[in-house]
Amino acid sequence: MEQEERVWGSFAVLYSDACCKIKYLYIQPGKNISYQYHRHRAEIWTIVQGSGKFVLDGASRLLHTGDSATIAVGQWHTVQNVGDEILVIHEIQTGKILEESDIVRKESFSLE
Repeated sequence: MEQEERVWGSFAVLYSDACCKIKYLYIQPGKNISYQYHRHRAEIWTIVQGSGKFVLDGASRLLHTGDSATIAVGQWHTVQNVGDEILVIHEIQTGKILEESDIVRKESFSLE
């Protein structure tokens, strides 16, 4: 299983083929992924453990265990772990390019 460490935590790739990739994201308390979008892929997130502040195109809402979010190609998104335990997200990616290179980040974004 492919696994990578990040400043916000880590992710593990559970499955990958030409049109689908399935990951677990492990986000440490108080940390967040970058505010980003993808040119070639859509994502579906399901919260497996914990709670997160989810932002989609500037609108925020809290996600808790069992909640899901759909992210279309080109939509800006991020999530911040607002709990005391690791936030675990099951992520399903679909699209033409399912690589880390398909991330466009907004450098100056605040979740405050």
